[in-house]
Amino acid sequence: MVDVAVPGNLSGAQSSDHLRSYVNSVAVRGGPFDLTLDFAIMRGAEDSQAVASLTMSWHHLRLMIEILQSTLEKYEEITGSQVPVIPMESDAVTDSDGGG
Repeated sequence: MVDVAVPGNLSGAQSSDHLRSYVNSVAVRGGPFDLTLDFAIMRGAEDSQAVASLTMSWHHLRLMIEILQSTLEKYEEITGSQVPVIPMESDAVTDSDGGG
């Protein structure tokens, strides 16, 4: 792990306004340069509460996927069971002209 100094308020994890929340839904919107992940809590088919939106580059997403995949594989190895994939009713990825 490498520590990187981040100027000012860009260091959300170290500031008092750091958001920590449970989510069970994410919508993905992508453009040519970046994508946005909209996180929410779904309480029913038509009832949701927006929690946070994160915008990142496609390069950052690729790295994030690799980190999450590695973390999931380690979890499954430790527990000895595979996390099941629950089928979704619709495709979560939508097109957007701006990305963020």
